[in-house]
Amino acid sequence: MTTPPPPPSTPVPPELEPTQVLDAPPAPPTADAAAGPPRAAMALPSGTVLQGKFEVIDLIGTPGGFGIAYVCRDLLLERTVVVKELFPSGLVTRVPGETTVQVLRGELQASFALQRDLLLDEARRLAALAQVGAVVTVHDHFSENNTGYIVMHHVVGRPLGDLLRGSGTIDADQLMRWIWPLLDGLEAVHDAGVLHRDIKPDNLLIDRHGQPMLIDFGNAVARTADARAPAGYAAVSPVYGAPEQYANDTARMGPWTDLYSVGALMYRALTGERPTDALQRLGGASLPDASVLAPHAPRELLAAIAACLALDETRRPADVRALRQLLAPLQPAALSWVDLLPDDDAGRRVRAVQQSLREGRSLPLHPRHWNVLAGLTQAFWFFGHRLPLAGVLSMVVVVVVVAGVLVSRDPLPALPAALALGWGLGLLPCMAVAEWLRHGQLQQVGSALPLAGPGQLDAARTLLYRLVHVDKRLAAIGAVLPLALAALVIGLQQRQLGVQASVARAVQLDSWREAFATIARQQGRPPVADELPPFTPTSELRSVEPRPSGLEVVLALPGLDGRRLRWRLDDQGRWQCEAVDLPARFTPRDCRPPA
Repeated sequence: MTTPPPPPSTPVPPELEPTQVLDAPPAPPTADAAAGPPRAAMALPSGTVLQGKFEVIDLIGTPGGFGIAYVCRDLLLERTVVVKELFPSGLVTRVPGETTVQVLRGELQASFALQRDLLLDEARRLAALAQVGAVVTVHDHFSENNTGYIVMHHVVGRPLGDLLRGSGTIDADQLMRWIWPLLDGLEAVHDAGVLHRDIKPDNLLIDRHGQPMLIDFGNAVARTADARAPAGYAAVSPVYGAPEQYANDTARMGPWTDLYSVGALMYRALTGERPTDALQRLGGASLPDASVLAPHAPRELLAAIAACLALDETRRPADVRALRQLLAPLQPAALSWVDLLPDDDAGRRVRAVQQSLREGRSLPLHPRHWNVLAGLTQAFWFFGHRLPLAGVLSMVVVVVVVAGVLVSRDPLPALPAALALGWGLGLLPCMAVAEWLRHGQLQQVGSALPLAGPGQLDAARTLLYRLVHVDKRLAAIGAVLPLALAALVIGLQQRQLGVQASVARAVQLDSWREAFATIARQQGRPPVADELPPFTPTSELRSVEPRPSGLEVVLALPGLDGRRLRWRLDDQGRWQCEAVDLPARFTPRDCRPPA
């Protein structure tokens, strides 16, 4: 449920009339407005190149009341950036397909020119805050197409507004984990002499590390610029804008103006309801008590919200330091490496392990924390997560089992089962110890990481992200041993089949067996050597000698030199092949052990 912007019947003090409300429902169009194109159609088309190096890729969301944001490609540095174009609604327009911005009416030209100068001035101030956490980095600023542009860092994340539309509310602990760094960044902005003037859930981005980032400084103004404020024009986001913003009175604006917006943001996140708009409250509407909407919220937080939402700016906290003092009892614990873990399945698994350790559970061997993927992939998983020793040990079992089979009489038929058995023996141990080993590694690295400033925090997040996720190149190394075993099996099989074929070919001895059988049948006795065809030793056969029951063959093949095979002639005159001392794996298929 949301509080709508002020209806037309709401009494508006005269001094508040020259104010533009951002994100409000559109008023009934005038004849001139109805004839104009929609604002999205006036955005720069994809492919437009600004300053000769920023190529427009796409529009971000829908054009706001103050400007249009684009995702652009920096052609020189080959990176993605966000470019914000000054395009205030009600002041300018553009013919679709063209790039030049045109002021709607001549009397607005001075106001727009001053607005552009102020934008570039604030951009220069913000560029000096490149190392301030929770504030989007400004890379560049320039004038072109009769307007101004700010080039900012492209932050990947989701606006807090999207999260609130999904969940409705944010618990106090999580809210403080976002508000505290926001206050640090906002304090640096104020110290640089800039007021944001548009703090709201949609302008607070939660990045992929779960950290807040204040974006969209399109409505920012220098605190010393009150004398140059654009006459007859101001931009205010309903619900989140302070009363003095509606009056467009920069003399009354200060850090407390942004703190009104922070209070409105905390009210919305904590209660699930939008606070009553300041303009409506000035007209007599009441602000529902946050303690009623969120009865379990900490009283310090409720008191801070009430102080920030005071209509009289002199009753609000004077600056960020004053608000931080009100929230001091709720200050989050010091940042640890666990807080910097990525907000995905891998990061949540590590957090669960850490939580169990904090609760005093001996979790590494608890089935709830077993890693099935690590058990199934073993060396792949351990090498990919920079745990090579565990990867090698996980394969030792497989090697031992396979080696045990290789020394048996006939290993090849049993090799697939041996590999499965070896892998299966490592399944449960790998599942059980994977998270324990990974957590020990992360604990050792994370506890040594410096976390003193934004640069160090970013470096720590990057390193932890790499440690938590699979390194594909190292995982490929983990594949070497299984592939080597597979190659060994294939090589042994091919060698065995090759030797079997060589033995079978070498011992055919068709002419010898025919001569032996003929003499035995005609003379009723086995022949002697002189009665058989002459034999010359070869690389395959050492000798062939007649025996009372047949022929005995001595092999000369590599690895089988001196091994014997016998052809025996049975009573029905059929030849039977017998392997006297030939290993079973090299024995031809039609041979059998001697009787």
